Amino acid sequence: YPSDTLATPLSVQVLDLLQNPVANKTIYFRVVSGGATFTGGIAQLDVVTDSNGRAETLLVLGSSPGTVNIEATITNACNIVYTKTFEETILTLPLPIISDFEPVIAAPNELVNIYGRNFLFDVSGVWFDGVLASFQVVNDGLIQASVPVGATSGPVEVKTDAGRSSTSPPFYVLALYADIPVLPDSHLVDMRANNLSQKLYIADTASIIFQVSNFQSPIVNKIRVDSISSIATIDIASKMSSPDELFVYSNDSPGTLFRIKADASANINFEQTDISPFDRVHKIHSLYDGGAIVLCFPDSFVFGCNYEGRFDLVSYVASMPQNCAFIKNQNFFITNSGSNKVQYYRSINSSNPLTLQGEITVGNYPHDIVVNSVGDTAYVTNRKDGSISICYLPSVSVVSQIQVPSLPTGLGLSKDDRFLFCASEVQNSISLIDLRREDNIIRNIAVGVAPDIVQHIDANNARYFFVLNRGSSTISMFAVLD
Repeated sequence: YPSDTLATPLSVQVLDLLQNPVANKTIYFRVVSGGATFTGGIAQLDVVTDSNGRAETLLVLGSSPGTVNIEATITNACNIVYTKTFEETILTLPLPIISDFEPVIAAPNELVNIYGRNFLFDVSGVWFDGVLASFQVVNDGLIQASVPVGATSGPVEVKTDAGRSSTSPPFYVLALYADIPVLPDSHLVDMRANNLSQKLYIADTASIIFQVSNFQSPIVNKIRVDSISSIATIDIASKMSSPDELFVYSNDSPGTLFRIKADASANINFEQTDISPFDRVHKIHSLYDGGAIVLCFPDSFVFGCNYEGRFDLVSYVASMPQNCAFIKNQNFFITNSGSNKVQYYRSINSSNPLTLQGEITVGNYPHDIVVNSVGDTAYVTNRKDGSISICYLPSVSVVSQIQVPSLPTGLGLSKDDRFLFCASEVQNSISLIDLRREDNIIRNIAVGVAPDIVQHIDANNARYFFVLNRGSSTISMFAVLD
């Protein structure tokens, strides 16, 4: 390769007619063509034969690929010139190639193994999405690098004397943040995110809803709802209104669903809807046109139809419904912890009855559910057997299962559907799961006590994840940087 010194010297041997070595004869080495020099950077060299009749010299190849021709000559007493020729080929340096990372996602200043080949040709730089990193070349197939501060998710490049590596597999940068500051004596019960308004809402039983924005440096406003005590659950009622509108359910007002404007600077005005006899509301999930799915213990959910200003109610049978997920074509899914099934419903719009499309039997005590961006795969946490069921929706079946730490609760999914984030109530952590690898769990992120609800918002070139920790009444935050 260019600039290499040949491992084996160029060598000639002088023998007499009886094949005896001839010492002290001068051999004239000369580079005839091509880029190369002898030791010392010269293109011609005289070498005297040793006692074995040999004359040798090292050859240093030039910086450009091509063919090098060298002559070694000797003139005898009769002025007869004897010549030996050598030919060497300088190969083109192979470009560095990156094949994989371990881990494939890491936070700034964490060490990453970069696997590939052709890393021994004087590596001059390693970049994470354009940001220069500190690194160490371990061998031809391994570089260890530290994720640089300021890097975002994207390609990693390695530069050697041959040039820059071609496109690498994507590498993901994880940002870990301090907890979002809320009142120290809070008792947090629910949390919802609005991607349109870029705001996070956190409910406290003490008639307070915290509104969080500007997530890199969180701004927390308090919305007091003194007339609604003992808040149990909330959801975004209208994602298009300004300010945001929220559904609120209070344990002190059974059978009543409140709708408020989330304006921290004004007095709270609210509407209330009678949903009796449904008075054991567990969760609210708003629909696209102002209606709602209201999950009720122990054995039903309510389809709230917002039709021409009238909020009509239709009840459906369920078995301890826990959570709900929607996909683009008006399909939605409800986890039923009592029957270990996910119900699959379809609606044209919220003024029409729902149609049960099928049921998927999952693990023991299904809890949370998220659906990928394509809308064909759902992920379900099963609390009592420490697993996640992977459901393929077109066939209404479970296609795989991932074992996770005990008592899994909330779920979050990365923007490109590669990483799943699963809260563990026992371990007080979020398991980061790579859905493209067999050894799925690649790291655990420490959070507060008894993490439960996971929400996300896409903002500032990142997908921010928020974790409500019921045991410590704190909100943990991390992000995958785009």
